[in-house]
Amino acid sequence: MPVKIITLSSKSLTIRDILEGIYAYFQTPLIKDDLHHVNSILDNQRCLCYACAQCAKDSYEIEAVVILQGYRRIDVISGYRRFYGLRISILPDQTWRLYMNLTPRTVPRVS
Repeated sequence: MPVKIITLSSKSLTIRDILEGIYAYFQTPLIKDDLHHVNSILDNQRCLCYACAQCAKDSYEIEAVVILQGYRRIDVISGYRRFYGLRISILPDQTWRLYMNLTPRTVPRVS
């Protein structure tokens, strides 16, 4: 999956802002061009269906409602849904870039 940039700007950016930005990015529905690209690769439709079903199953929302909402960016990353940390890089122009790592493990349930 190519690197995607999530842009957040604030005078007082908090960890919560960062995590909400990541969450919002992955909850964004796939657009027609995204679906066309995903489906252009052999067997991806089946994998996308499976990933969507797994996300719905692991969700705190009602499974049927999640599935009816259609495919989202989170479905494209398939099994790489477990948060594995963040690292920071400060660029020469003094802007910060935060890199997020995901790992292919199950998402733990919080009770």
